[in-house]
Amino acid sequence: MTNSSADEMSGICSTLASLGGSNANPEEVSGLLTGAGASVRGRVGKGGQSNNNKSGNETKSSGGGGACFPGEAVVLVDGRGEVPLARLRTGEMILVERQGQLGYEPVLTFLHAIQGGSGKSMSFVTVIHTNGEFRASAAHIILVKEGLSQRSILVGQLQVGDEVFNAVNQDAVWVLKPSRVVAIRRSSTQSGMFAPLTSSGTIVVDGVVASNYASSSEEKHLSHRAAHAFLFPVRVYHYFGLGSRLQPLWQRLCSSPTATGKMWLCQGGGLLQQSSELEAEELHPYMRIMWKGLRLDALLTVV
Repeated sequence: MTNSSADEMSGICSTLASLGGSNANPEEVSGLLTGAGASVRGRVGKGGQSNNNKSGNETKSSGGGGACFPGEAVVLVDGRGEVPLARLRTGEMILVERQGQLGYEPVLTFLHAIQGGSGKSMSFVTVIHTNGEFRASAAHIILVKEGLSQRSILVGQLQVGDEVFNAVNQDAVWVLKPSRVVAIRRSSTQSGMFAPLTSSGTIVVDGVVASNYASSSEEKHLSHRAAHAFLFPVRVYHYFGLGSRLQPLWQRLCSSPTATGKMWLCQGGGLLQQSSELEAEELHPYMRIMWKGLRLDALLTVV
């Protein structure tokens, strides 16, 4: 019991240091000490102190309810520099990773977008690593280092000791560097949640390489490769500009007197436009049909 308590106290001390030590937010410290946030903040794996990977107090986030990046998370836009996701627009060139190389690709569309400003808090995970912080929903897919290669896991499954891929600018050239996860905590935002789509299926958010995709639940495994193949029709559709060309058709369909029975199809139509023109929450029609209509997420294995 003494050894176990000592390990737990060591984990608490490490997490307190990552939260800012004597300058840490009192609410976060209180949550840590009372156990409200210890299951995630103190959860460690490789190189850590605790063996508890999950806790009954942890909440699972649904892919349909915010499997995105918070609006204050930043992306690198060519010619603009760091831009919060809440201000990102379709067509802008953002930094992505393709086959181990970093470069810029256009935002094709948004798979999911929840506008902020309603006063509603949305949860996400803050991952503190050696070179900074990364923010995303627990059900979002991220790439981590595994030996000489990489694998994809959900953000909610990250453990202290895992290594994420950090985009570093060296002599005006972007390169990838592994960065070790040192702490993980739950956070919330009122700035909205956004999930852009690129041709490569990747995006550099907060300086870390992540997938465009997310599972329907933190409890269900979905690999980046499988999600990338699953979204192939959507990437082709927007890559060739069919969204803009067919926009008049969708507008007539969704504004017709008989549109009431077609609302499942019309949901997400605004995602073909700029993010500032979206409704309060919109899910891409393809995702709505596959996830909400056909319930294909039932085929995913439970973590």
